[in-house]
Amino acid sequence: MSLIKTVTLIARAILSNSERSSFILVKKRELLLYVQGLIKTESTEQLKTPLRQSAMNACMHLVQLNPPINEADTSELIKICLKSVFNLVPLGLDKYKEDGNLDMMARELLYTETITTLQSFLKQILLLDLSPGGLQAMFNHIEGWITSTKDYERERAMDITSKLLRFYLEELNVRNVVAFHNLGSLIGRLVPRCLDPLLTTQQMAMDCLYILLYIQLCYEGFDLDQKDELVEHLKTIRQQLDATNGGPVLFKACCEIAEVISKRLPHDQLSNLIFMLLNGLGDQHPSCASAAAIVMDIVIKRRGSGLRDQVSEILKVLQVQMHAITEKAVRLSVIHSIAILASQNMPAVLNCLLTYPLPLNKYTSDIWKSLAEDTSLATSTIKHLHIAFEPLAVTCALREILSKPESAEAVNKLYAQLFSSLIVHLSSCINVRVSKDLLCKPLPKEPNDSDQVTTAKSRDVCIYSVETLIAMLNQGENEEVVNYMKEKGGWDLMIDPHKYHKGVILLARAMAKYAAPHLVGIVEQLAPAILNIQENQKVTVAAFFGELLKHHVVSHLQLTFVLVSSLLRCLFYTPPVVRLLSIRGLGNVAIGVPHNIDKYGTKLLCAMIAVMDEKDDPNDFIMLEVMCCLTKLLQQLEPNTVRPVLIKIALGVQNFFETDNEKVRAAAYTVFGNLARFGDGHAKASFLEQIHLSLVSLLVHLNESGDEVVKACKLTLRLVVPLMGSESMSMNAHKYLMGDILNYGEFMKDTSKQLVKDFPDMINSYVTGCTLYFKRPQPEIRANAVMFSGFCPRHKHSTHSRCLPVLVSKFIEATVNTLFFQMVFAFFYLVKQNPWRAHG
Repeated sequence: MSLIKTVTLIARAILSNSERSSFILVKKRELLLYVQGLIKTESTEQLKTPLRQSAMNACMHLVQLNPPINEADTSELIKICLKSVFNLVPLGLDKYKEDGNLDMMARELLYTETITTLQSFLKQILLLDLSPGGLQAMFNHIEGWITSTKDYERERAMDITSKLLRFYLEELNVRNVVAFHNLGSLIGRLVPRCLDPLLTTQQMAMDCLYILLYIQLCYEGFDLDQKDELVEHLKTIRQQLDATNGGPVLFKACCEIAEVISKRLPHDQLSNLIFMLLNGLGDQHPSCASAAAIVMDIVIKRRGSGLRDQVSEILKVLQVQMHAITEKAVRLSVIHSIAILASQNMPAVLNCLLTYPLPLNKYTSDIWKSLAEDTSLATSTIKHLHIAFEPLAVTCALREILSKPESAEAVNKLYAQLFSSLIVHLSSCINVRVSKDLLCKPLPKEPNDSDQVTTAKSRDVCIYSVETLIAMLNQGENEEVVNYMKEKGGWDLMIDPHKYHKGVILLARAMAKYAAPHLVGIVEQLAPAILNIQENQKVTVAAFFGELLKHHVVSHLQLTFVLVSSLLRCLFYTPPVVRLLSIRGLGNVAIGVPHNIDKYGTKLLCAMIAVMDEKDDPNDFIMLEVMCCLTKLLQQLEPNTVRPVLIKIALGVQNFFETDNEKVRAAAYTVFGNLARFGDGHAKASFLEQIHLSLVSLLVHLNESGDEVVKACKLTLRLVVPLMGSESMSMNAHKYLMGDILNYGEFMKDTSKQLVKDFPDMINSYVTGCTLYFKRPQPEIRANAVMFSGFCPRHKHSTHSRCLPVLVSKFIEATVNTLFFQMVFAFFYLVKQNPWRAHG
């Protein structure tokens, strides 16, 4: 003790000397470490001797001497002094009563002197660096005690803090206007204590806020004698806290504190305040955590628009901090703050929220739900989500928003955007595959294409997306659509990668039936994007638009032109399945708008002709759809619309008479037959020529293994033969081709006779055409061709008679690996009709 007193006296003497600035205490650090060691030896629970007070007094004088103490040593010294005093058990507890060495009054005096010495020591340290940085460094040592679990430690810490701030304000001499750069972080640390369970701590916290704001005013150029009405209001609030028992009064007081802070805090300090308040949300005392949440909520409401650049970081900290929040009221307040922040900084908040991990945890889910509680905010949120590029994350977000009944008004306002986004996003979640019932042959595999169907995980995602769409429809008061899809199995189809397009078609059908008023907006949303979206999404739009064209309501809504134009754009440079669905949809025009189909007829027919000219359809499945489309259109169009392109269509379908695909072959014959309705008038001569060119193919394929082809040939012959102008042939076609059973031999015999009689100049062309079939792989086709040639009697002057030796040679060649007896029969029939040339 005597050494400490000696050191203190020496230090005082040096400090009193006018030449002290030139004096260097060489052993200063060693002396401080020695005194510091003495403080460590003192009990951290009981105050029994004045040693620590004397030691801190010595330190207070030593730190003023040269050389300056370094930052690390200063920090350690402050830490030891604070711990030595703040940990002391308050007077009056039982453990003090056990010690009779000092009476209570002496202890109280010693305690008061020790606290006073600690304050003087800390003030002296602060005086060495009277700047915002020095104040922050001092506060960093104290703030841990401010949040202590022990009431007396928090009280002592707040008492020291208020006195240091008062000292700072009194000693402050701002010559130049500078920034109090850490005001926000200091206020943010003190706000929770304004609702501390201990009333004295509350009061001192309020005092600290009061002083801090006046320090800020000094830095802004205010004189200490000036009073600020808004800051002075903190005194009134402090009095309210004195008299309160909690509840609404506390909440009101906290709100008023927040109003003062939000109006007096400089813009550049806003983010610092928010980040400190975020730390306070996890305070062990519910009232303190509530104070942080309330102040944050109101400050964000008043000033949140200035936090745009910090939104991402704020939400990241909150995402971590939410796990430490135990109070439900605090959690709800925080979520409400995020909703306010979103209303002010919508893109920044949503972009951050959309990066949160999936599936959403309860915290993130509650945030999205909070955005639905205000109609204006919900509407803005849905608008921004509509243009986001994270389909799955957007779907999950919308699912949470739509789960709130309050979202109904926003859904109705943005019905078209929302519906369009959801069906497009749904298609992004599923690995759409082309099924066998959609295409007549499988699509060729793309490189690295997997044979695996949708995994269980992706199936779950699809189910989630469908449920979101259902929620949207329910909120939009379209329960009929939901029920229709359920009854027809449409929702199950929409999660099946092989049948997804069927589900979309059913959905379009239901929308046309039960939600027609929304179709205009939906089409306006989808039409511009059809060529700028992913393949799966194009499948969705093509299937949806194509089905809509089947319904009369689309014509009433004047949507036909937009739908037709959109699908026409998809006929080229798009994936095969999109082209197929587009062609199928264009064919539906004949069903949906038959009364007005000629308005689009020329454009549609030219488009089909152009598609038939394409050479990139090795499996002919697109061509099959083209034939079906043409069949629908030709049954409804007027002759004047078709005749200008009649021959182009005829030439186009003739290219598919000999394709290996039975369905395409049959469809091509059917289209040719439907052209007969337009083959009179000025187009008659040209179309008659096409009939003669196609006749051999029709007759040869009339008797083959494919039932569909046979049926198509029968129908087509019945339709085109009357245009040939031969009454006998028309009667012959009616006689043989009406029933299900055909006597092919008799029919060919009679037909050949009539052809020779009525069209002698065409016989050579017919027979030459037959020879092209002599090497076909199908035996029945070869036999039919030989029979047709053999049944054609010869005029002795015909060109065919001169070619008889060549024809006989081809007959003999055709008998190899074919229907022997039928060929021989045809051969002898030919010889019988032309004995002189056969003998030669």
